[in-house]
Amino acid sequence: MMLAIRARPVVTDRDAAWSRTRIRPSGRSRIDNRRRGFSVIGCLLLVLSVGEAPAVEAQENLDPITGPLAEAVEQVIAQTGLPSVSIAIVRDGVVAWAGAYGFANLAAQVPATTGSYYSAGSTFKLATATAVMQLVQKGSISLDTALNEVLGPELAIDGADNVTVRHLLAHRSGLDAFSTARRINPVGPVSTVPLWSRRDFIAIEDVIRNTRPATPPGESFSYCNDCYGILGYVVERLSGQTFDEYVADHVLRPLGVEIETPSVPTPRVVERMALPYDVSSGRPSPVHQVRYDLAAAGDVYLTATDMARFLAAQMNDCRSGEVRLLSVDSCRELRRQQFEGRPYGLGISLARVRDRELITHSGSIPGFSSFMVGEPASKQGVYVMANGFGADGALSRIATRYTMQLLWESGGGE
Repeated sequence: MMLAIRARPVVTDRDAAWSRTRIRPSGRSRIDNRRRGFSVIGCLLLVLSVGEAPAVEAQENLDPITGPLAEAVEQVIAQTGLPSVSIAIVRDGVVAWAGAYGFANLAAQVPATTGSYYSAGSTFKLATATAVMQLVQKGSISLDTALNEVLGPELAIDGADNVTVRHLLAHRSGLDAFSTARRINPVGPVSTVPLWSRRDFIAIEDVIRNTRPATPPGESFSYCNDCYGILGYVVERLSGQTFDEYVADHVLRPLGVEIETPSVPTPRVVERMALPYDVSSGRPSPVHQVRYDLAAAGDVYLTATDMARFLAAQMNDCRSGEVRLLSVDSCRELRRQQFEGRPYGLGISLARVRDRELITHSGSIPGFSSFMVGEPASKQGVYVMANGFGADGALSRIATRYTMQLLWESGGGE
């Protein structure tokens, strides 16, 4: 579906100081150009410079896409009450464009920018899987190494000798930490707490000690956040680094993502962080900022462009410029369906739309939602973030129905 084009500027960090975004009664946003220090074209050039493609060339190629996309995003904001949406497009294997709409802070009327930070949620599971696969490539483990072999006798899970690293990555481990861990934490091993609650989390070692098999490994798909927490522990045990340090050093910074500790925001990140809201009622309501106890399951804070850089590398078989995160074979293994039944690889969902093979994943924690989709065959995709919980379908619609459709209709991936 093509929508009428109406040119709208997007807001970058640099021009936020010169601009003020207003909300019409309908919920749509517009830019007060009288306060701007840059023209609309100038703002677009600033945004487009995040990609490796020349800015002018990228602008010319993406104008037929970004115009209708802006209209579609504004409609979704009006319909759902999402405070803001940040989006980045991957084309020809690079981040070609980024834009932000709405407010990072509704009460203070602070516009979201392409430099605003959001929670990546479970879309980061593919990054965790990439970290694990790097250790596989180094020979530290194999995908079929028994988990108990890595944990050692002091943490070995009773009755789980047949559970492998592959099982955990594909949500096929059959493990259940919730039933036994509730005696330590009433809400289970994977939970969030208000940022200022000062409540201690369960240590990952205690999660592991209270984990037991519920079904045989490989038998059925059961989405398992605590399993990814255990995988984060595996990364730490084998690399000698904290999970934060490892993914920053070996997954994110090699791609040009300027981050120190993705799950522990620095003061610079906090200054740019979008505030969390709940939109399940159709109207945004502020909620607690929270901490998550298992970072490897998806408690990291990045920009849409940061995550799009990671997605772009996946579209290039885990390569970005001269940097290679994984070999071609290892990267494609992440995107290969591992077991019969539900189409899931290692840290990523698989989908087919109009005979096109896609990788997708959604993410959410209280106050934030995210969604990514990529088409490796055409090296294009989109990453979307919002500071609103309860509108996951809206982000999927923005990413797949609008952005990917516009890319395909413009000739991308032909």
